[in-house]
Amino acid sequence: MKNVNTMNSDQLLEEAVMAIEDQQYARALHLLNVYLLVYPDHVDARLQKGLCYLYLNEAPKARFMFDQVLEEAENHAGALACYAEYYKLMMDYETASHYISAALAETGEHAAYHRLAAEICYLNQDLDSAYNLINRAIVISPFREELYYWRALILKGFKKMQVAMNDINRALALNPRYTEALKLRAKIRLLIGTFEAAHKDLRLAQYLENRLPIPVQNVA
Repeated sequence: MKNVNTMNSDQLLEEAVMAIEDQQYARALHLLNVYLLVYPDHVDARLQKGLCYLYLNEAPKARFMFDQVLEEAENHAGALACYAEYYKLMMDYETASHYISAALAETGEHAAYHRLAAEICYLNQDLDSAYNLINRAIVISPFREELYYWRALILKGFKKMQVAMNDINRALALNPRYTEALKLRAKIRLLIGTFEAAHKDLRLAQYLENRLPIPVQNVA
């Protein structure tokens, strides 16, 4: 892990984004605070900071960050999407859907926002809308592994296990260390009765999550 004191500004922001992806929200927040000392008006960094607060269960601080951006730029798509994430975590899917629809109205074709909209529909048990939205996201950005993961999850909801498996394999081809995809593939393999392969996926996911060396016999 890089020392914060030796990073330049671009590295700070890149490391913060990577930390958020790894769910290391406290570290990401520290990196963003250092970055914002240099660039206090950087909107994306401020929104990322708000998301860190949100994931650290400090919702009032998160809302303060999001509101600041919306006060400066009404209908800012990124802030609207952050509010969609906020209400999704509050399980208020109707309000979350309103905000992500507003974000999409501002930006048009945006894979990440279509993915979030699909997730909200999925959580609200609207599989048809979720499927259409995730397909659009994949058309916009066909090389993002999390999009295939989400389509696989939606297809699993439709009980289309083999098609879902194809999407999980695509996600893992793009990122062999994608632990959530390994876990989902394990669940599907358990459902279709391939127990040994399912256990192999779970073992590999555990090694990756614990950052352990992967034994050769466990490589899928």
